[in-house]
Amino acid sequence: MIRMIALAAAFCWAQIGMAAEDRGSSDEAVAMVVDALSVFEEGGRDALIAAISDQSSDRFRDRDLFPIMWNRDGVMLAHGRNSPAVGTNRYDVTDVNGFYHTRALIDVAMNEGAGWVPYRFEDPISGQPADKVTYVLALDDQLLVGVGIYADQ
Repeated sequence: MIRMIALAAAFCWAQIGMAAEDRGSSDEAVAMVVDALSVFEEGGRDALIAAISDQSSDRFRDRDLFPIMWNRDGVMLAHGRNSPAVGTNRYDVTDVNGFYHTRALIDVAMNEGAGWVPYRFEDPISGQPADKVTYVLALDDQLLVGVGIYADQ
């Protein structure tokens, strides 16, 4: 019985380790935001929403990296993983510590143009709250896009 538990534990740790190696980096997150900006500059708001939402393309899906697009009021306009939250206002949503992370993302994008915002969010690999940072960029005076990574990367 102990041997079975040890084997199961070893398997689980191996799976976690393999998954952790498959995480995107901060440089890759910034590059994806810059790519989103290029789509926006070439085709505008609707083109970027379509590109982010296109589940048949890997352009905006790389391991655990994907963009999210909001308007300055906090309405989520697009989500690279096709989230059911698209179309909802996220302005008053808090992380597990009560931090208004969408407000912070809007503030950084609209007041600084771009930057990193730290908060805690459920890690899709472990299912537990984890430190996360999102690189966010203002597309114009109404729209922003961001890509997040888990802080241990």
